[in-house]
Amino acid sequence: MTDSIRTGDAPPTPWWAIASLALAAFASIAALRICDQLLPHIAAEFGTTTGGASAVATAYAIAYGACQLLVGPIGDRMGKYRLIVILSGLSILTSLLAPFATTLAQLSAARFLAGAVAGGLVPLSLAWIGDTVPYEQRQGVIARFLTGTAAGFMAGQGLGGIIGDLYSWRAVFGLVAGLFALSLAGLLLALVKEEAARRQPVASRLGLFQSMAATLAIFRNPAAVPVLAAVAVEGFFYYGGMTFVGADLQQRFGVPTSLGGPFVGLAGIGTLLYAAVASKLVRRLGERQMIIVGGVGSALILAMLALSPDWHLAPPLLLASGFLFLMIHNTLQVRATQMVPTARGAALATFAFALFIGQTIGIALGAIIFDRVGGPALLLIAAMGILAVTAAIARR
Repeated sequence: MTDSIRTGDAPPTPWWAIASLALAAFASIAALRICDQLLPHIAAEFGTTTGGASAVATAYAIAYGACQLLVGPIGDRMGKYRLIVILSGLSILTSLLAPFATTLAQLSAARFLAGAVAGGLVPLSLAWIGDTVPYEQRQGVIARFLTGTAAGFMAGQGLGGIIGDLYSWRAVFGLVAGLFALSLAGLLLALVKEEAARRQPVASRLGLFQSMAATLAIFRNPAAVPVLAAVAVEGFFYYGGMTFVGADLQQRFGVPTSLGGPFVGLAGIGTLLYAAVASKLVRRLGERQMIIVGGVGSALILAMLALSPDWHLAPPLLLASGFLFLMIHNTLQVRATQMVPTARGAALATFAFALFIGQTIGIALGAIIFDRVGGPALLLIAAMGILAVTAAIARR
């Protein structure tokens, strides 16, 4: 496999395949968040508390993050696009297990399996884009791909509650299976059109266990470690703060949860706006300025949310936060595609795992800080952390 920094003679970008990958990412992220609003329904059916029902969301999230390290080496070995097709098909089947669960344990197990197969879709897609798109075009292409993840986040938060109220929580997982089926159809059509097949990189000559050992070696790679550390710390502070914005609005201003969730979802719309102008921004600012503007802007948003005397300022601030945060995060993702070009699947899976670990720990500690000292203090801590990681990245 060769390095993907190419000249202008590269073949055209396979937009149909990338759109299908974005739909697969949409389905996987929607499935990650779709249980959030279903927990009261699940708790009522299985005779438990909302906290007890949260096991179904936790099972999916744990499998989603933990299995990312496994799929990268497998994708490098057998072909990333091919593995994405297989995982999309398996996601249909695992999603259809949930509606037939008769106990909470069965539902949690079904969700664990679903998370295990869906967790590799985003990092493998990013790695495949890294293999097929020249570096100078990659920022804009990845930004467009990430519209799928942003839309999936918003849809998962909203559709779960709506369909659960109108029909049942079981119908929600049928919808998820349908989304994966649509993405699989698109991915297979891309193969028929040869947009993806002719771009399949040569599989790694390493055996699977050697490839997995190479994944562990990434943590010792001097070119990779700063990127992995940056995304872990970035996720720690940003998600550790933003996760509790809705709760803070409710606690300080009495904003109902029915509005707090959609407010936070505005960050996803900001992400979509960023995708529309990403290519122009990169050409105009360059990577270092993207990091500085995005990081400083994200920190200011968090500080303004902490100090705001009026909840009406929250919606525009949250909209801007999605745009600004992606300026720094998308730049890190693009750099991650070049960490280890010869094992790009393993590298992007490790990158996704680092983000998962960072945000998981950040949210856990954020909950403790929120309970003890309140939302404004938590958001200010997050703002200072984002500033610090921005300065560290910009210096490199």
